Amino acid sequence: MRVYTLSGTVYDLDPATMTATRHRRGDGVTLRRDSERLDLWTWPTMTVGRPLQLLLSVREDTGDPTIRLSTPVTVIEDR
Repeated sequence: MRVYTLSGTVYDLDPATMTATRHRRGDGVTLRRDSERLDLWTWPTMTVGRPLQLLLSVREDTGDPTIRLSTPVTVIEDR
């Protein structure tokens, strides 16, 4: 499944492994490089009339604590 976020970032999601792979940076100031796998924090339930939030768990290679972030999803493509 491919999702596009409000910031312009594109992710391929794999619910079986609970991972996401980023393909394009949205704002140019991001925590990860393109094509690195990110852990999905939760797999959101889609609700009609409510925007979907993509919740990611990101850990830098520097050993810093895990950062959790969410971003609004604008488009979902079933691939």
